[in-house]
Amino acid sequence: MRIAEYKQTGTRTEEYTVTIPAEYDDEGNMTVEEHEEVRTREVPVMGLVYRDMTEEEIAEIEQMQSEVPEPEATAEDRIEAQVMYTALMTDTLLESEE
Repeated sequence: MRIAEYKQTGTRTEEYTVTIPAEYDDEGNMTVEEHEEVRTREVPVMGLVYRDMTEEEIAEIEQMQSEVPEPEATAEDRIEAQVMYTALMTDTLLESEE
């Protein structure tokens, strides 16, 4: 069996702009004006990766499937089955009379 996982498949470099606020000294005089800096960062690239399931994963899925209870027939299902059975028996009786 194969499984799909969402994983990091690579990285890419991205540029972004940062606004640096002005700096002032103790007397309130501007020492550095407000300016912008261009910075770079590595950004992960994500994607689906398909791989074979391990024996443990397969065993875990099979165990979960075995623990799921069998669906019980509803009253409507039982009535429908009885109607079909009655129709079949009626046809059988009518055929035997001919």
